[in-house]
Amino acid sequence: YTQFIKKPIYKSSIKYVLISSSENEGITTSEITLNEKLIATYKEIIKNGDILERVINRLQLKDITSEQLAKQISVEQVSTSSMIMITVSNEDPNMAQKIVTEVGNEFSNEIQNLYNLNNISLIIVIFNNK
Repeated sequence: YTQFIKKPIYKSSIKYVLISSSENEGITTSEITLNEKLIATYKEIIKNGDILERVINRLQLKDITSEQLAKQISVEQVSTSSMIMITVSNEDPNMAQKIVTEVGNEFSNEIQNLYNLNNISLIIVIFNNK
């Protein structure tokens, strides 16, 4: 059934940790609280039409709208941590990998531009899970 009728869906994910943007050696409780509150905002930014349009243009994706691309993307907080995971589901494992990488890049750039913050850091990339 899965080999002949239903095409497999591949998932590629990246995880970001929200880190302190200051030069201090430690992270304060208030920074952790702020980062946890920013996660909800960051989820919305990642699925923003402008970011997705840039991804579509950069990857030269034909016949897909930002709304359709948004349906392939999930964003979630990892447990109760200051980490977020972006996952892209696609029938093509290579395309899932390319999209998640480009979404992550655009997200990082957008945070820098919007908030003048450098408080996110890529920690792990997981490619091509069925």
